[in-house]
Amino acid sequence: SEQKSKQCLPGVLNVKRFINNDGIFVGDMIFDENSNLTKPYITVDPMDETRRVSFDNVDTEVNLLQSLMKSGNVVNDDCDIHKAQTRCIQQLNSLDDSIKRLLNPHEYPAGVEKSLIERRNELVYKMRGISNLR
Repeated sequence: SEQKSKQCLPGVLNVKRFINNDGIFVGDMIFDENSNLTKPYITVDPMDETRRVSFDNVDTEVNLLQSLMKSGNVVNDDCDIHKAQTRCIQQLNSLDDSIKRLLNPHEYPAGVEKSLIERRNELVYKMRGISNLR
């Protein structure tokens, strides 16, 4: 697609959430599980690649996407509706108040890991027959 919002990201994707030592969510990053991530983690806004956030001074990082089933067998029993409701409430409480306010809320930092964006762009250039523009 010619529209960035519709372009697929290559790889086995997961989402990493960064949390500070107060338990407040700092931001999220889409990444390829098969890549060798190195700090500092830099996320890029896929709609504006000049907007970047670095997550190098965080206390905790958690991968959000977890398998529920593998080969037809349940491997994670966290899909109970009451557990999901409790987890949702806890996670909403872990957002900074500036993000939850209704008047002029701050934008929650979420983006795509820098090398994943670069790989996607290389594939787009290749499909369009454009040599690397670096």
